[in-house]
Amino acid sequence: MLWANAGSNCSLCRQRLAQITSNGRAAVIGEAAHIIAESLDGPRGQSILDISERNSYFNLILLCPTCHKLVDKDTASYPPEKLHMLKAQHEMRQSGQRLVESIEVAQAIDHGNDRDVINFANNWAGFVPFYAKLFSQIQLTQMKGDDIDDALIMQAQEWHDRRDRLKELLFIAGEENTHIHRIASWERHKRNHEYIELGQYLTPFSFILDFLNPFHMIANYSDELWGAFNISHEFMDYLRFKYPELKKPLRSD
Repeated sequence: MLWANAGSNCSLCRQRLAQITSNGRAAVIGEAAHIIAESLDGPRGQSILDISERNSYFNLILLCPTCHKLVDKDTASYPPEKLHMLKAQHEMRQSGQRLVESIEVAQAIDHGNDRDVINFANNWAGFVPFYAKLFSQIQLTQMKGDDIDDALIMQAQEWHDRRDRLKELLFIAGEENTHIHRIASWERHKRNHEYIELGQYLTPFSFILDFLNPFHMIANYSDELWGAFNISHEFMDYLRFKYPELKKPLRSD
């Protein structure tokens, strides 16, 4: 039931967890992770749930090994209520249903005044140096095969905080209002990368901000992401043409 409802994908990073290897064999890398730990001394283990409840479907979330390690190491950022919410959202998305909360918010907010676009763009400009540094550090760690240290875990939490804020600001501004001129390099980039094209991302902003797990996104989509990140500078250039009051972003290329 857990695998079926999750669509055999990680509930956080959406990585496919059941794959076919080159020799035709099935490879399963997913893990049924406990939201409340099976034992009292485990992650989020302090609970009145008995052992049968701890091992039930309602207390399990399907994750890839990387996300499983992340949520268990950083329990403060992933309390039970957040994991239950992420699980529910993922399963609803897999079943093709739209989130009622998203519908209600979309109906309540009037998109698109200039102030909101400027606010998003200024926050994105502040995000640029952080993203470039985080990307390089994670990529170097993965290339060397090192373990994820506490400093990177803390930066991953900052990624979540910044990402959540930027997604909110982009939604309020209206993504269509940040795409004020056709960018040929973005159109080519989308055609060259199936993941981006299938996702129908209007701008590099929404593509980059769509990922929950920075370690997974860089391990699997580094070329797509770095290209999109650099193309986002062109989007910012046109926004500055329209809004001269925008701060000049720091480039990393």
